[in-house]
Amino acid sequence: MTFIVLLLTHEGIEELASEECRALCKGSPEIAAPGILRVAASEKELARLCYGTRLAERVLLELSASPTQDIRTMLAGVPADVGTWLKGRSFKVSCIKRAPWAEDMSSQELAGLAGGALLERCPGANVKMDAPDVEVVLLLHPQGCALGLDLAGFDLSRRDYRIFDHSRSVRCTLAAAAFRFSGWKDPQEVLDPICQGGILAIEGVLAAAKRPVHRFQKEKFGILRLFPEALSVMEELDAAAQPPEAAFHVMDATQHYVGAAKKNAKLADVEKLLRFSRSELSWLDVKFTEGQLGLVLTQLPQAGKAIPEDKLNILVNELFYQAKYSLSKKGALVLITADSLLPVVHAEKHGFRLEKELLVSQGKVSFALQRWRS
Repeated sequence: MTFIVLLLTHEGIEELASEECRALCKGSPEIAAPGILRVAASEKELARLCYGTRLAERVLLELSASPTQDIRTMLAGVPADVGTWLKGRSFKVSCIKRAPWAEDMSSQELAGLAGGALLERCPGANVKMDAPDVEVVLLLHPQGCALGLDLAGFDLSRRDYRIFDHSRSVRCTLAAAAFRFSGWKDPQEVLDPICQGGILAIEGVLAAAKRPVHRFQKEKFGILRLFPEALSVMEELDAAAQPPEAAFHVMDATQHYVGAAKKNAKLADVEKLLRFSRSELSWLDVKFTEGQLGLVLTQLPQAGKAIPEDKLNILVNELFYQAKYSLSKKGALVLITADSLLPVVHAEKHGFRLEKELLVSQGKVSFALQRWRS
């Protein structure tokens, strides 16, 4: 049997998410709306997509969809066999609004409207707001609206290892996207020289080792209550993991952040796959030989009270200077930056060219993913 799946991710990384989707299922994903992919999948592929994704925040089994803003008509199109999923189970409806036209609508009222439509078709179900068996999502986006079963039942961008953190670190889904964007190939050595909480390196080494990011949270997945055989698919993905040949280095000038990265890595069970050190950027040419690294991947700080603009420019200039020495001829410097113009002057000064850039959204905050080569 074939199902239609909606994958919700960050606006701007749709092509990266499509690449990941094709690696997890045979279907050809299409971009249904900014930050939303739509793909056909088998029952086994539902589990692979839900458990194997690193870039999606939600994975929804589509029940009904409309290319218009007519929510009531879309709800009227919910098939009668929705009882297959809800009969004898508790459920709740959440509303996700990703469209300007929906901003003034009440999420609570919309969720109630959808819940009522579902109860009409499945009297054997019951609404339960706290820990229901199944979560249903009413999705409003620029191209229309849809209703779907949340196959995970929680926000997949949240990782259980992310406890010790930096307040401005990007979400783990965006960190995983940056690593995929880098084009890394084993056995290229990887360095994050401004690690903050270590999120970029942890997501990178998890992807390199092919370890599912939620492998310690299997019992939370709602798909197990809908497709019990999904557990065997999860275990297959776990069994396919293997350590990369490459060394992953985690550094920061502040011991606090190095310590936070170590603690997070331990919770993610990748501490032994990472090499930690407290070091200033200016010491990279001492710690690494010329051309040793295949990838330097980091998130640039933002100017503010903690780091004034003049000091930030000094730091970024030093980063390009050191990357020029430590990167191999085919190596790349990949940055996540809230200011896409900040690296430009320093990059040109040290002979780097911007190979590719993606402008991405994290909620209402925008970032640029930049890949520089010399």
